[in-house]
Amino acid sequence: RIIKNFKERGWTAVTKSSGCPRVSNKLQDHLLLRSQLQNHVSSSAELAQECQQVGVKASAHTVKPRLLDNGLVSGRAAKKPLLSKKNVKDRLKFCRKYKDWTAEDWCKVISSDEAPLQLFETSGKSIVRRRKGERYHESCDVPTVKHPETIHVWRYFSTILHCRHSFFYPSGAPPWDLRPGSGAGVVHYHLLPWPRSVSMALGPASLFTA
Repeated sequence: RIIKNFKERGWTAVTKSSGCPRVSNKLQDHLLLRSQLQNHVSSSAELAQECQQVGVKASAHTVKPRLLDNGLVSGRAAKKPLLSKKNVKDRLKFCRKYKDWTAEDWCKVISSDEAPLQLFETSGKSIVRRRKGERYHESCDVPTVKHPETIHVWRYFSTILHCRHSFFYPSGAPPWDLRPGSGAGVVHYHLLPWPRSVSMALGPASLFTA
């Protein structure tokens, strides 16, 4: 081959070849792109099977470059709250209503938050150092239960005072039932006084958001 190249071209270097011909044409590439845009979670292997059903012998390795050429890059899907049409409508209505508020106006807003506190160990990951064969040793594992006892802390706060009112209640008891004598099973009821100076600073036009 070296001698042949030298006789034909005058040099022995191997030139870059054109490669294998494309297995798909522009129309088939367009159909592949449209199929991916209709279902963004379809994998390259699934798209390759769809191509084979229409007579195009394509593999997952063939599909990926076609999608990359059209700007479709694979990545982990983002997570966001599941919103119904009513949720979206209500949120847009809220944003349009208060879009002209200033920072001073938002200082008058009282917001609420909730945090669960598990009484049985932790729900996160635990790191242990163990030797070979000690994976299930009692000193190297973390006991778990299906439904651990949980205490919820519900509180509301403002810009002026970060946290003044706090409620502690067991799992399953909503904060709006935490009245003395309501029978909601409150573990601890804690109410700090809201200073009069803060009430005057917030004014009668203060807004509460949950």
